[in-house]
Order: sequence, then C-alpha cells, then structure tokens
Amino acid sequence: MEYLVIKNNITEIKCDAVVNSANQHLIKGSGICKSIYESAGEAELDKYLECADGLVEGECIATPGFNLPAKYIFHVLTPKYYIKNDINIEKFSQCYASILQAAEYYRCETIAIPCIGTGHHGWPLDLSSNIAIDTLYWIINADESRFSFLKQVIFSCPDWQHYLTYKGLINSRKL
Repeated sequence: MEYLVIKNNITEIKCDAVVNSANQHLIKGSGICKSIYESAGEAELDKYLECADGLVEGECIATPGFNLPAKYIFHVLTPKYYIKNDINIEKFSQCYASILQAAEYYRCETIAIPCIGTGHHGWPLDLSSNIAIDTLYWIINADESRFSFLKQVIFSCPDWQHYLTYKGLINSRKL
C-alpha cells in the first residue's frame, strides 16, 4: 500500500473515491465541499442526497462521483476543534475509520483525502495530520488482509504548508 502526498485540486484526481469534508446537512458548503459539489454536479448531488438524514460527526456516507473523475464521493463530518476534548479527538479519528469502512465496502483501490477539518472546523494542521496518518496506518496494518484491495491513499493538499507537513510525516514514518 502506498501513501502519496500531492498539491492538487481534489476534484481533478482520477481515483476510486474522493473524500468530501461535508457539513451535517449534506448541502454545498464552502471550501473543498463547495468545489466538490460544483465539479460533481450540484443538481445531481443534491437530488441524490435529498432523502439522506444528514451526518453525525465521524460518520461517512457515499454517493456516486457524478461528473468527477472519481467513482464515489465519501462525505465525512469532522467535529469542530474549538470544542477540544478527548471525545472530539476520537470522533476526528473515527472519520478516517469511517472512510476506510466505505473504501472496504466499495472495494476502492485508490482514495483521495483532503486535509479535512483544517478549514472551517479549525483543526490545527500538526494535530490533524498526525491523527490522519496514524489512524489510517494503524487500522490498515492491524488487518492487512482485510485491506489488501487498497493500493493507494492520496493526501490532496491545498497549499505548500499542508503538503510539506503531510510529506514530512509520511517520510519520517517511512510509509
């Protein structure tokens, strides 16, 4: 399994699934969420999600990728950082576990994950990147045969600061 860090627009990545940093109502938000909705086709995505109950923190649901080069969109809701406590750290980690559960269900070989939580929800980059990489690594390596289908996890970074942080963690852990 390969971990790849790129500085790119997640809506342009050809992969099995892209992750959307969603809001609880599953409507177009700002930032990455807005970009994904607009690139996928907002009308189609809204119509598909109109019967959904919404998301709870740490939960992930899948939709088709519609006009994206990805087959699926995994919508995940991160908790807000300003309510910092152990429960929110667990919920933030649960986001990555939920992403892997969806990847397993849909047998995704490649998933692209943006730096979820670091925008509107205020998670510090150092903390969020460590949680992301540690959670994915431990879950995948705890049961390698369960995730043998997964070939590549791509961290899609919006700027050089995020890129260098994720790249540094991947290199320091020799992943």
